[in-house]
Amino acid sequence: MAASAIAGIMRGGFVISWGDTMLTFLLFVFSMTIALSIILGWSIFVGWLLTLIFPFELFEGTLLAMLASVFSVYALNYPPGESGAPDWSLIDDEDDEFPEDQIPMSKFVKTEDQKTWENLSRYEIANAIVTEFKASIKIGQMTDAQLEALAIRMADAGIELLKQKPARTTNVTITANQLKNQLRRMGFKPDADDILKAATHGINFALYETPIELVVKQKMWDQRAPIVVDLDYTTTASDEDTDLG
Repeated sequence: MAASAIAGIMRGGFVISWGDTMLTFLLFVFSMTIALSIILGWSIFVGWLLTLIFPFELFEGTLLAMLASVFSVYALNYPPGESGAPDWSLIDDEDDEFPEDQIPMSKFVKTEDQKTWENLSRYEIANAIVTEFKASIKIGQMTDAQLEALAIRMADAGIELLKQKPARTTNVTITANQLKNQLRRMGFKPDADDILKAATHGINFALYETPIELVVKQKMWDQRAPIVVDLDYTTTASDEDTDLG
């Protein structure tokens, strides 16, 4: 008897679930029908108006109206100048939240061959990490040179993780645990949790505040980037490797 009751409940649940699915499907079909009817009615009306002004047939006027409507919707959703190519002018915005050039570009690019999207991404990510460090962790006795060296190391680990992302991925962010494991694979001793969390936040922040996200999705790492840097830059003490202790 108990088995019969359970079977009845299961059948009832299936009927309810199937009924909900059918209702959703019917509502979708009804909505699409209404939407298509409105579009078709609008196009016919505009097409008829065009036949009064121009030597068009009703079909030609209707088709032209439909095409114009589709183009207008597309133009509203994708304004002119918006494309898949990275627009690095975004990093020059006056409202940019992290200061420009805390770590100079000359630390990442020293030859013409090094003017790549990878090095430009390293530059942006490392600077974002430095800013995050100064804002969210206790720096203690660490000098600016040590802080910058630590940020570059974290940026390099982050870049390696981003390179592993599949093309056209929808999730380009990384986690603190992934960063810790990557540092181990690179032969570095993982840093304290607060440092890892701050570095992860800086990396993910840079992904969306600059066009690095597109570089990740389009695998543009080795392609030439519009980098402006003085290649005659004279190395100073701050450009040399710094012992992080």
